[in-house]
Amino acid sequence: MNALEKIGERLARGLVQAEDGTWVELQRKLAEERDVREHLERGEVLKDGSWVMLSELTRGSSPTESAASSPAPPRQGRPEGPDGSTAQENAAAA
Repeated sequence: MNALEKIGERLARGLVQAEDGTWVELQRKLAEERDVREHLERGEVLKDGSWVMLSELTRGSSPTESAASSPAPPRQGRPEGPDGSTAQENAAAA
């Protein structure tokens, strides 16, 4: 039996592939995804294997911690064009 036949057989039995590559029953996967969505809708995030309110994580953070987790600002002079030109070079040329 080739790989495509094996996949087809598993799908016919109601199995889907999970994120880790294992095959699980579709109903179980849907229940897990529903559970995750419900936690997120309540404002909870997964931290170290436990669901925690996001507000609890951000409430006690210091300015240093929040700065470390903030996305970095865009760099100046970053190549934009297919020729490697930067936004500053394009503005000067215009």
